[in-house]
Amino acid sequence: MPVFANYQTECGNLVMKGYLLIFKFLKINKLRFFIEYFSIPSQILKTSTKFGRNLKFNNPIKMKKILLSAAVVATLVAGCKKDSDKKTETPINTVPTSFTQKAVIEEFTGAWCGWCVDGHYRMETMTAANPTKVFGVCVHYGDGMQISSYDAFYKPTFSISGFPTGMVSRTSDVGGSGTVVMSRDRWDANVTNQLSKTAKCGLKIDASSISGNTLTVNVTAGFCATVSDALNMTVMLIEDKVTGTGSGYDQKNYYSGNSSYSTHPFYSKPGTIVGYEHTNVLRKIASADAGDPIGAANQVAGGSYTKSYTFDLSSVNKANCQVVAVINGSGPGGTGYTVYNAQQVAVGGIQSWD
Repeated sequence: MPVFANYQTECGNLVMKGYLLIFKFLKINKLRFFIEYFSIPSQILKTSTKFGRNLKFNNPIKMKKILLSAAVVATLVAGCKKDSDKKTETPINTVPTSFTQKAVIEEFTGAWCGWCVDGHYRMETMTAANPTKVFGVCVHYGDGMQISSYDAFYKPTFSISGFPTGMVSRTSDVGGSGTVVMSRDRWDANVTNQLSKTAKCGLKIDASSISGNTLTVNVTAGFCATVSDALNMTVMLIEDKVTGTGSGYDQKNYYSGNSSYSTHPFYSKPGTIVGYEHTNVLRKIASADAGDPIGAANQVAGGSYTKSYTFDLSSVNKANCQVVAVINGSGPGGTGYTVYNAQQVAVGGIQSWD
């Protein structure tokens, strides 16, 4: 009976039992059915008495029984899987035993800052070189893109005093100043150092649920090793290709025609770049500015923590937006907010564990 050859063990047994119950229900001679009809399905459509006791397809009662029975078997077949398939299935919520270490650069910038175009250029170079491992967030000050989180969290927490400056995963500058907020020429070395670490945790993001202008994001932090430090989860919305009119958006450029920087990519661009496209602009933080507590009970090998967040997309172009989530220390002080790992996904997408 070749039709059953594709099914194995319990799956095949389930379907076979379904057939046997049908034969019993319809009082069909099983042996004659398989010998005479199983290999020639088209003959089943003929009026016949070879099934057993005067079984005719023009008998309304018998016909209803056959159709009902056929539906039962079809359901069994549709729901059946090969044993080999079952053995390879992995539960989607299982926390991996390892994660890829990632880095996030948070740049402090402003449209009024003529040197900040170099910070933008350096960030774009690093994120383009490692698009799945290095993420950029531009925190604006004093222009049309500043958000309340700058004055409420970033400025008092990290003692920002220069632009452009930035942080690499909120860790102290290795081999440099030793401070968390560092000059742009130190970002590359610190990104390399961050990526060399062994990750103890990671994140997955589901940003696929959009209803009107409301984005619902489910973020899960997972752990492959125990972390004793109190950790938080911070969830941000960033936007690319942000433009506007006036001094709040037109980018100043001190590299324009500056002979000391004749090889710089912005040397030939105007001193004020009208219509400048700002990238990685921090638009909103859905969690608390410092993040939401994950909980020590979840920070063990195999442990996880999931929380749902919402963003209002009415003031942004959702096609240019990404969600960035980080697992960070809970403070206090600049060094207390170290980023343990990060993840990013485009609005409307899903990024699983990696």
